Amino acid sequence: MAACTCAACLREFTSVSAFDLHQTAGDGSFGSVTCHDPAARGLVRNERGRWHFPVDAAARLSLERMRAGRSQSGISVTPEVSGASGAVSGPQAATGQGT
Repeated sequence: MAACTCAACLREFTSVSAFDLHQTAGDGSFGSVTCHDPAARGLVRNERGRWHFPVDAAARLSLERMRAGRSQSGISVTPEVSGASGAVSGPQAATGQGT
């Protein structure tokens, strides 16, 4: 799973939504943010130390069923992204992508 890392406080988050929740904009200048305690904002830490929204029992059961169904059907539960990372890290303007 990809993580969002905050450049200001170096905390890691499992989603952009959780990342956004821990910050508020400062005075409007570029990069001016205030980081807040993720736990005070209702986020919890996972076993890797990344902050995320809490998961209730019903959502956890649904996720487990989805993963079981995918593994039985031969679909990868964790998609490979090695090619994707190279595709977006190259010079996009030279290839005409992203414009």
